[in-house]
Amino acid sequence: MQKIKNFLSIIYENYKPFAGKATVIFIMLTVGQVMLLSLPYFQGKIFDNLASKAPFIDSLYLVLVILSVYLISSAINYVREIYEIKHLDFDLLAMANEKTLKKLFEFSLGQHINENSGLRSTVINRGNSALGNFLNGFVYSLLPFLTQILFASAAIIFINRTLGVLVLVFTIIYLAIQFRFNAVFYPRFSENRKQWNEQSKHQSEILRNVKLIKMSGKENEMVKEYREHWEKVSAPTKVMWKDYIGAYYARSTIVSFGQIAALFTGVWLVSTGVESPGKIVMLIGWMGSVFGNVGNLGWIQRNMVQQLTDINKLHEMLSREPAVKAPKNPVILPKIGGKIEFKNVSFAYPVLESLEDVKTEETYTGDKDSDEVVSKEILKNISFTIEPGETVAIVGSSGAGKTTIVNLLFRGYDPDEGEILIDGVDLRKIDMDSYVQKAGFVPQVVQMFDNTLRYNIAFGVKHPEKITNEELEEISRKTRIDQFYDRLGEKRFDVIIGENGIKLSGGERQRVGIARALLKQPEILIFDEATSNLDAENEALIHEAMREALEGRTGIIIAHRFSTIRDADKIIVMDGGTIVDIGKHSELTKTCEPYQKLVEHQIVSL
Repeated sequence: MQKIKNFLSIIYENYKPFAGKATVIFIMLTVGQVMLLSLPYFQGKIFDNLASKAPFIDSLYLVLVILSVYLISSAINYVREIYEIKHLDFDLLAMANEKTLKKLFEFSLGQHINENSGLRSTVINRGNSALGNFLNGFVYSLLPFLTQILFASAAIIFINRTLGVLVLVFTIIYLAIQFRFNAVFYPRFSENRKQWNEQSKHQSEILRNVKLIKMSGKENEMVKEYREHWEKVSAPTKVMWKDYIGAYYARSTIVSFGQIAALFTGVWLVSTGVESPGKIVMLIGWMGSVFGNVGNLGWIQRNMVQQLTDINKLHEMLSREPAVKAPKNPVILPKIGGKIEFKNVSFAYPVLESLEDVKTEETYTGDKDSDEVVSKEILKNISFTIEPGETVAIVGSSGAGKTTIVNLLFRGYDPDEGEILIDGVDLRKIDMDSYVQKAGFVPQVVQMFDNTLRYNIAFGVKHPEKITNEELEEISRKTRIDQFYDRLGEKRFDVIIGENGIKLSGGERQRVGIARALLKQPEILIFDEATSNLDAENEALIHEAMREALEGRTGIIIAHRFSTIRDADKIIVMDGGTIVDIGKHSELTKTCEPYQKLVEHQIVSL
């Protein structure tokens, strides 16, 4: 019963805005179906006229009536389909996708990092598609078929009670068995859908890593692995659908017996003179409508069960609570001075729910440079202060918790203990939308859209359409983008840079990332391993751009290469989630043993 309530709640929530439009469509469908149900009546009259040798003109009039019914019904269907396209089909899909995006954006950065993007896309695409298909199946198939069954059954009972009761008994038996079977079948199908979602995840992982596969010479092995994975999922699927189809045809036999029994009864009624041949033709026409639609209901329910499974998966994903809650009365900082304080901050990445099973525990540290598991505390009672305009570097071995600090600064999660203050205000109380507009971030791998260079540079600002060419030229000079103008051609900022900026080199993408961050004119600027994957020439260019970008701003630099951070105002040395020392490069090389060891491994970069 609870599942039914949950299902009805989901349907109501998603279809309520379209209830009026769906009702109009249903009324037009019903009118059209009722008109078509009148055809057996006129056809029966024609047979009676022929049997009684009535004037030909009487039958001709009936033929014209039948033609009129067809034409009017077609006109109604035409108007209905135009109305559907204009007011329902695309609007429903647009609303579903918009709601999904809004809900996804409510989740914290950490929740998005934790999930497999391919699996998430599969759940979203199937779920939103199922929402539209479910409504189509309900309004365009299920309700019209049920309407035909009810009207035709009522007409048969009204004309001949014996035939009517016979048809009704077989219909009730079939539907009871059908719906009971599908109710038992649903959990089996739900489990199978989960397996196919995993298959989609596996396929997306292969496609995402095509470059790695080809450079490793593993094409044949991956094709074999894909095939094995596919067969592992498809084998039980074939058995499941074999059982379903077998049961379907077994149930269809009931319909066949009902049709034969009704036909035999009709013949008997004509032979005994109880009913005329024309009336039996009319009744058989209605019986065909009943039994035909009863048979179709099984396949309709099967499709709706599939769609319901996908809708439930999407609903489960979107129903999870955001890991980070927006404050009720957020503090909007009109300007950020740039003071950052971590006070006794401790943090461990939580166990997050899987998309496929809310009870599944996934281990993820969230710290890209960490090998620690989720059960271990990542940050342990750390405290430090960064003054406005100060450039601070954070260093440490892999797993020290450096990137976790950045994640917390952007509220990917909230600390388990302690607090993070921006200009003396707890980050949990600050309006994040206004905050991120004043905080620039340049990651190790700069993400880009398959769009123009202009679109990618201006993506971080609120009104990118207001950014002028002069502003782009100025930001390009500061970030050394102007040094590869010749590669951009005449279009310059309007050149399409390809998926993930594939048409740009690694150093060029980093410069675009810095330009994107600077165009926001941030008070806080964070570099997370921004030069780790660059050659010496590009690294020097990025260092030059970084130094200019950090002037007058509070800066945080996370790096392994000490050439990047040796000139920082101070360096925070981390080890095992704790701060072991803070000072300048010249001081730490004399007094801090962990820092000395890090320098020894990076001495070439000095």
